[in-house]
Amino acid sequence: EFITIGTAVSDGRRDFDTIVAVHREHPNGVIAPCGNCRQMLLEYCPGIKVILNDDENRLGKVGIRDLLPFACL
Repeated sequence: EFITIGTAVSDGRRDFDTIVAVHREHPNGVIAPCGNCRQMLLEYCPGIKVILNDDENRLGKVGIRDLLPFACL
């Protein structure tokens, strides 16, 4: 996420809608962002949605603020 957002921001892009992280060794490919990436996403893209798996392994979108409750900006 750091490289993706950093590259986009340095290229002048600042309007982001949705992001997803994938890893070939994860059972269904989609992985959740770590705490550092969540904080960075909140600071640079406070309205971004993150694609995640729910408890039943279905894909869905979650707002970044939902992944960092009580975060201050």
